[in-house]
Amino acid sequence: DLVMYTMKSHPKAIYFDRLSYMAGIPVIYFFFKLCVEIAEAVPPRALVKLLKTISMVMSLLMLTPLVLKDVRIEGERLIEIPGPLYFVFITYFMGYLSYGLYLLFRQYRHSSGVKRTQIQYVFVALAFALLAAGSYFLSMFLFPGSAPYYLAFQAAYVLFFAYATVSY
Repeated sequence: DLVMYTMKSHPKAIYFDRLSYMAGIPVIYFFFKLCVEIAEAVPPRALVKLLKTISMVMSLLMLTPLVLKDVRIEGERLIEIPGPLYFVFITYFMGYLSYGLYLLFRQYRHSSGVKRTQIQYVFVALAFALLAAGSYFLSMFLFPGSAPYYLAFQAAYVLFFAYATVSY
């Protein structure tokens, strides 16, 4: 968001916003892979191949107005205008995180000791990430211009994830 504020022209602002979405696509995939590793899960090969393909397609779509139509800055707020395929991005994001959380929860029930504590912290961190994303998406569609309360969830996600990374 800070980069968009410093842009002198609208075309640069929308370009960098779309670029940030594109850069986020592999991050979502790698968080999913992290959940798979921590949960010691073995998802079906066909599913992993499908998810990789979806990730590549999503990366390309991020650079088009089909996903992110426009941005504008109003006062202190960056307002993103979703394109007609933004719901695909929401489904991608929420689906990956939800499936990762499911795998962690499934492993948590059968684990003990340090492994159980590690899963617990990563689960809580990613649950906060899911809450942050969900609240952002809701604010975008239902409450545009509302206070960015999703930032509190983002802060909690970062803190829990940092603690889990350093401690376990």
